[in-house]
Amino acid sequence: MKIIGLDLGKKTLGVAIASDEVSFARPYANLRFEYENYKKARSLLIEILTKENVDEIAIGYPLNMKGTPSEGTRSVDLFIEKLIEECPFPLKIHKVDERMTTLLASKELHASNYKVKDMKGVIDMVAATKILDSYLERKK
Repeated sequence: MKIIGLDLGKKTLGVAIASDEVSFARPYANLRFEYENYKKARSLLIEILTKENVDEIAIGYPLNMKGTPSEGTRSVDLFIEKLIEECPFPLKIHKVDERMTTLLASKELHASNYKVKDMKGVIDMVAATKILDSYLERKK
């Protein structure tokens, strides 16, 4: 089986993937959708889950720096709730503290000589990789 990492934004969903045999995540996709059209995001995600035979998800959970829920926490909770309802097969979903993942992804891309304009297309996917790596490390 495979596990997917997710970084949910208002217009993008970064996706990373890892298999049971591999202990690290790799970038998979950066899904785009209209502003807060999470139904479309879930539909695209369910296609990936089905194609890749995924039944486990590690999703970034946006907490503020004090560790309490942030403005985006409710959006992630609703996304999870609706995904469970809409997905035709059972899923295991793990919420992963995503503080600093976008910053780490940005630093990594800068170190790889990405230009700021080019980062927009991949930063959420790289952040999803950081989220999934964090989950896999914690799971060990």
